Amino acid sequence: MTDSAAISLDARPTFWSRPSIRQFAATAVFMGFLIGLFWVLDRLEPAEHHRAGIVGGRPVSVAAVLVGLAHFVVAFFFMVTSRAWSTRQAVARLFLGMIVAVALCGILAVGSDVAKIFFPSVFVGIYFVSHEVRDEYYFTTVLGDVPPGRLPRPALLLLLGAVTLALLALVWNLPFLRPNHRGFAILRPIVDLSGIRGAEKIAWWAAPSLVLAGGSLALFARCLKRAGMNAGEFVRTYSPLLVVYVVLTSLFFLAPKSEQSIYMIVCFHVAAWWVFMTRQLARRDKAAQPRGLAWFRETQAGFQTLHVGLVLLIVGVAAVWAYAFERSLAHPFGWLVSREAFPYWTIGHVTVSFVPKVLR
Repeated sequence: MTDSAAISLDARPTFWSRPSIRQFAATAVFMGFLIGLFWVLDRLEPAEHHRAGIVGGRPVSVAAVLVGLAHFVVAFFFMVTSRAWSTRQAVARLFLGMIVAVALCGILAVGSDVAKIFFPSVFVGIYFVSHEVRDEYYFTTVLGDVPPGRLPRPALLLLLGAVTLALLALVWNLPFLRPNHRGFAILRPIVDLSGIRGAEKIAWWAAPSLVLAGGSLALFARCLKRAGMNAGEFVRTYSPLLVVYVVLTSLFFLAPKSEQSIYMIVCFHVAAWWVFMTRQLARRDKAAQPRGLAWFRETQAGFQTLHVGLVLLIVGVAAVWAYAFERSLAHPFGWLVSREAFPYWTIGHVTVSFVPKVLR
């Protein structure tokens, strides 16, 4: 082995010092910081308004909703001010994506009981997770821990489908764990898991899970075939990404009988983008002085001003809604900052984010 080769091998980062792993660790710390701020706010709110205040004893979900809304606005701002979206064709695709988002929200708002039970607890959750799975792939590619272009678009879509089916295999039965709160009479005798015991309950859980898991493995096999890789090569190439996927999956088991886990994933997603953009902007040439709207998207000071300012504004709206209007869902502020409204904003954000900038 030559000296240059030895130096090259020695210079290679260890697994835990890879940029995407450090990004992941910083994201976890920042997520804890965000949730901690809302925990402190919960402790400081007046006792007589505790359950009806801004946080109301729910720091994780309220952090996800309020900081998540700020993230949605920032993401849309970055999208519409990007040069990639300046063409007429891109604007038409964006408009079509917004129509699809409105249609999905319409199903949630006025759809049948089946739609209303599956959309908030399963569809919105898995829909958002697939969005987060895609973004984590983007992070590891930009940070240089996986080779760009190694997975062609069809293989990437197959990978997203495989991860989504794997998550569904784990959580398909969540809508039926609390039938008194979420169930509907016509299906309770068939899928009310709280009313059956023993082998029958295991069969109801295992059969759909096995079908979904089998579908996940089939999609993953097709992904490998499309990419021209075997399983061992895939694991070695994408090990940092797989670590993140495993941790995201484990978040579902922090509170498997509630929606708390999906709020944790939302917090993680928001923190991941905040950390990623902060670090990317820190590497940019500080000699350039963007002006106008470009200042918000191309400078550290502008990005932090935009993000922190939006969070404070949304928290202020939530405070007015809580203390002046007693958290009334009939008030327009409730349509903006309530947990009940958050699935609609989530659908809009995720749907628009899936619209391709360019068609290949």
